[in-house]
Amino acid sequence: MGPRLTGRSKVPQRPSRPLEWDAADVLTRGVDQVLWRIHKTRGAYPTAWNDYRMVGPLPGLRWDPHPPGQPANHHGCGVLYAAYDLNTCLAEVFQAGNRIDTTGSSPYATAWNLTRPLRLLNLTGDWPMRMGAAHALLSAPRSTCKNWAHAIWEASRTSNHPVDGLDVRSTVTGKNMPVLFSASQSALPAAPDFTSPLDGPKVLTLVDHFADRYQWTVT
Repeated sequence: MGPRLTGRSKVPQRPSRPLEWDAADVLTRGVDQVLWRIHKTRGAYPTAWNDYRMVGPLPGLRWDPHPPGQPANHHGCGVLYAAYDLNTCLAEVFQAGNRIDTTGSSPYATAWNLTRPLRLLNLTGDWPMRMGAAHALLSAPRSTCKNWAHAIWEASRTSNHPVDGLDVRSTVTGKNMPVLFSASQSALPAAPDFTSPLDGPKVLTLVDHFADRYQWTVT
């Protein structure tokens, strides 16, 4: 066993080399894949189910691909955070205080199937290590994750294997989840397969089950 390294992070704040990947690093999520999103429909920043946020990077988010610096509008560089299951959506959106607010800003839960396969760079495999980082990238400081997301977005524009976004792991549930870049917009349908307010009868039952399991509060 070699000497233990000190004074050097496992994950550099930004890539130290040009990023590249091959087809084996890209996960394909087929048209049978269901995506979920929770979005607020009222308040200061109402959001449609298929809106991509062009303003960023925002300090509270982890994988914004926008250029580093103060939040600004970057046309063509948008992001949509989704999940493969409703529970991960609930955990990611309401993790602060472990309280699910089903009425404030009128949140909706929306699900849809893809119209074409998604190509997502797999950050849960060994690709980060091959690029000079480590698996710890998934839970690195948010500023570091955003730097890497932007570098990936830039590299994808000229890559032989362009991607629609990232396949990452929720730091709350540990489950995989997609982070979609603007390139993925053509994979979204014209209308979702399901949408309901969080306090609607069908979704509220699922919310209550989630809250009971993890001892969260529902208001």
